[in-house]
Amino acid sequence: DKAALQYALAPCHQLKVVDGEVVGDPLDVKMFEFTGWHIEEGSVAGTGVIKDKRVGDARPAALVQTIVRPPGSAQFRVEDALKGGRRAHFLEFGIIRTFEFVSQLRRMSVVVRRLRSTSMEIYVKGAPEVMTDICERDSFPEDYDDLLSYYSKRGYRVIASAGKSVEGLSWL
Repeated sequence: DKAALQYALAPCHQLKVVDGEVVGDPLDVKMFEFTGWHIEEGSVAGTGVIKDKRVGDARPAALVQTIVRPPGSAQFRVEDALKGGRRAHFLEFGIIRTFEFVSQLRRMSVVVRRLRSTSMEIYVKGAPEVMTDICERDSFPEDYDDLLSYYSKRGYRVIASAGKSVEGLSWL
């Protein structure tokens, strides 16, 4: 399913926005570009204010510092939603926590909150061989091992992804 793949690839990375440009591991950049999604970092309003002592100014504190959204998805604004007359399509994932890539584990993961969702989503990306250790085997495609063998033997770098929705996970 293309949507499920995009939902996994869009937030599961260690990319940053520098001067309006997405930077990071070249493979992560290519995979993120493939999704066609947009990334917004550090400008998400929240409650409270954090004073930046280095430059002497204050910026809004936020529970979510990075948001990813697909093209065509409007930015969610409370005042727009309350007006009710506008029927814009809102889809965005707020990245709650990133567990960086660990070479011994050969994977990385993120916890995200989808706008207006009661659950949190967990996405993992990494070596296909490690997915068999952390995922339910009956959730794999029937030809998983065959496809992995086919592409690996032809010199392709193969990355696997997985996801799970978890209800009742608190922000903490």
